[in-house]
Amino acid sequence: TKLSLRAVQALQGMAGDFAIQVILGPGTADLQSCEGPHQVRVARDVRLMSPFMLAADLAVTSCGRTIYELAACGVPTVSQPVNAHERHPMANAESCGALIHKSGIENAIHQAMPNLTWRTAARKQQMSVDLQHGADRFWEIVLGTYRSRMRDMTRFQREATLCPTSLWQECQEPYETR
Repeated sequence: TKLSLRAVQALQGMAGDFAIQVILGPGTADLQSCEGPHQVRVARDVRLMSPFMLAADLAVTSCGRTIYELAACGVPTVSQPVNAHERHPMANAESCGALIHKSGIENAIHQAMPNLTWRTAARKQQMSVDLQHGADRFWEIVLGTYRSRMRDMTRFQREATLCPTSLWQECQEPYETR
């Protein structure tokens, strides 16, 4: 999809005094046609992304795990899924403050870059998302759903689900006590 190249070209077409930092992964081809008024710095195979993220006013990325890293750093993000497996996490990306423009990454960049109000709101939304306790929240949801369904069943239905009694009893205990 050449997301990096498209993003740089979109930024090069914008007015303003800013530099463009591009981080390329090991499987990404070199950028071509990056000419324009803004300085472009390219780094490859970066081991520690957080210093780059913390220095950014705006990030452009696909809808992969980087969305969560950027949210944890409070970096307003423009995102576009580039692979089929990234389409489902789009909703998570939006809840983490990413702007996903349905008509293309270029339009999203042109909307987000000059809009300080949006970038400030995105940063606030990102900082309100609890990314540190995801596994605990996941199990609370799973066990809560399981407990609710089991309570709604009769004893006969519970036994018919082949639910071991020990698991049923364990699920009756609050998650925090285990």
